[in-house]
Amino acid sequence: MVRDFRKQTGMPVERWLALLEQLESALETRDLEAVAQIGIPLSELAGYYERLQDLAASYEKNPEKREENVRIIQVWQRAVERLQALLEGGRM
Repeated sequence: MVRDFRKQTGMPVERWLALLEQLESALETRDLEAVAQIGIPLSELAGYYERLQDLAASYEKNPEKREENVRIIQVWQRAVERLQALLEGGRM
């Protein structure tokens, strides 16, 4: 799973966590320059969540549990897409 994440998103989990922490810190302090410099590739993360939905759908045999798992991952994907849209909308 960890190798697949790295392959799909272009960097290891630890790097993603560090970038997300930097982004959180920059947003908390409203440092738009720092936000722009972080350059976090959120579209890659959203793409990974899309792939994860496919994996979850093919893994789980119970239809109710499968739908629940896919819905949870869709929420994650939409959150990343909204964050990306907000960050892109705030750039000059």
